[in-house]
Amino acid sequence: MIPANRKNKVVTASDAVELVCSNDTVCVSGFVSQGSPDAILQELRSRYEKEGQPQDLTLLFGGGPGDWGERGLNHLAR
Repeated sequence: MIPANRKNKVVTASDAVELVCSNDTVCVSGFVSQGSPDAILQELRSRYEKEGQPQDLTLLFGGGPGDWGERGLNHLAR
C-alpha cells in the first residue's frame, strides 16, 4: 500500500514490485527487447527467489517482451 502522504510518483524498482501481490495480473509493454521494463522484471524475479512471492501471476502483454534468453519476460520464466 502506498502511504497517503507520498507525493513523489517516481519509485525504485524494488518499491514497485512490493506492490505486486500473488494472483495479480501484470501488464508489460515492449516488443522483443525494446521498451521492456527490464529492471522491474529483474526485481520481480529477485523478490520471488528471496521470498517465494508473488505467485500465480497472470501476465498480459503484446509482442512478447524479451530476447528469448536473459531479458524481458524471461526473468519470470522460472
